[in-house]
Amino acid sequence: MKKNKKIILTGILIQIVGISIYFSSTIFVFKALNLNIDMNIVECAIASLFAFIAGSIVPIPGGTGGMEYSFFGFFSTFISGAPLKSALLLWRFITFIFPVIFGGILFNIRERK
Repeated sequence: MKKNKKIILTGILIQIVGISIYFSSTIFVFKALNLNIDMNIVECAIASLFAFIAGSIVPIPGGTGGMEYSFFGFFSTFISGAPLKSALLLWRFITFIFPVIFGGILFNIRERK
């Protein structure tokens, strides 16, 4: 790693892009559900980051329960009722359930080879 700094910088850039996509996914969920919210992408990413940090306190895989509660708490000031619950379900599927399913399938395919 000392000799090839390009690999380290590439890894850092890929990680920054991945984290940016992860935390900005909430605004795309709101747009997909056609919800009119008074937030820009940076505010939404910061609120998602705070929800992630607060939900990470729960000591179970994926922070199940804590992530949903913190998402609900942080975004309930912008939207409420059924639209918030729908956004929560879609957001959780995109950020947790889908990657788990995709990883399980990929792991099984790689094991057979």
